[in-house]
Amino acid sequence: NAFGFGLSSRSQVVLNKTEGLLGKLEAISQTAKIGGKIDVRLINRRELCAELLFELEQEFCGTDNNNSHRLTICFDTEVVDLNEKDGALLVRHRDKNTTETIEYSLLVAADGANSIVRSKLVEGGYLQCERYYAPSTWKALQLPEQPDLDASTFAQYPKPFYKPHKFIRKDTGAILPRFSNRHVMLNFRGAADFEAAQYPFDAKTPKQLKEAIVRINSNVTNFP
Repeated sequence: NAFGFGLSSRSQVVLNKTEGLLGKLEAISQTAKIGGKIDVRLINRRELCAELLFELEQEFCGTDNNNSHRLTICFDTEVVDLNEKDGALLVRHRDKNTTETIEYSLLVAADGANSIVRSKLVEGGYLQCERYYAPSTWKALQLPEQPDLDASTFAQYPKPFYKPHKFIRKDTGAILPRFSNRHVMLNFRGAADFEAAQYPFDAKTPKQLKEAIVRINSNVTNFP
């Protein structure tokens, strides 16, 4: 949830296909200057998902329109296994601790980097896939409201910020625009050592962490 979603020109074309949706998202987004030059509107991913879910429910799940039968949204449900030959999924309803077999005609593996659907397709020989891991990790640090930081702050460190994964420095990141009453500071570490990656800026105490953050951006002055 720490990563903001950018309402780019390409995404605006898609969002404009649903009447009024782009305007609703812009109203809860925050303008940020990327690289100090380009104005981009960022929206919190949780609020984006909530708004998209609302639109789906209004359009396809309501009881007062002709599309009410077209969509069923299941929460607390996960894919356990699939049978590509028969076009069937075995799903588990976590809230009820029950399983169910569901037939499908179109299957979209949009269930994340560790996709169960994709892994099952690979295991069954229906899909060829290669994965590459970068020796890096990241942490999201929540900062309380900062009186000296503008709401649209997008402060990258160090510069240049964007580099291929194999060139990620030990501490690279950005302070993102304010969401609600806080900013989020993303910190990436290029350390292959998992233990070392747990400590942004090699800080082992709250005092060391505060001092490191202030060195990155002296406008961060309020700490819990």
